[in-house]
Amino acid sequence: MSNQRKYIKLDDQFCNTVLSDHYEESGFNLYAGIAPPVFGQHTEFAFNALKRNKIADLGELKNQLGKAYEIFTCCTPAFAKNDRQGLAIGKVQSGKTA
Repeated sequence: MSNQRKYIKLDDQFCNTVLSDHYEESGFNLYAGIAPPVFGQHTEFAFNALKRNKIADLGELKNQLGKAYEIFTCCTPAFAKNDRQGLAIGKVQSGKTA
């Protein structure tokens, strides 16, 4: 099985590597002091789909996962009592072409 086809399980060791090497605290973490977002089965599926179809470099994949995690730490937690909305600013592509 080629390395590109090998499924990567987002276990604790892999996730800790991503968070320690590819995640930068933005200063807007709404989860400070409470349970932070976790990498779940949908994240794992999307990560492996990107690996198979778009991005072959594992380091770049880890950067993408770390950046996505950073954005999610800025989102209102699902259990929050108040609704706050925000805007993610950066190199976000909508998929539209001119």
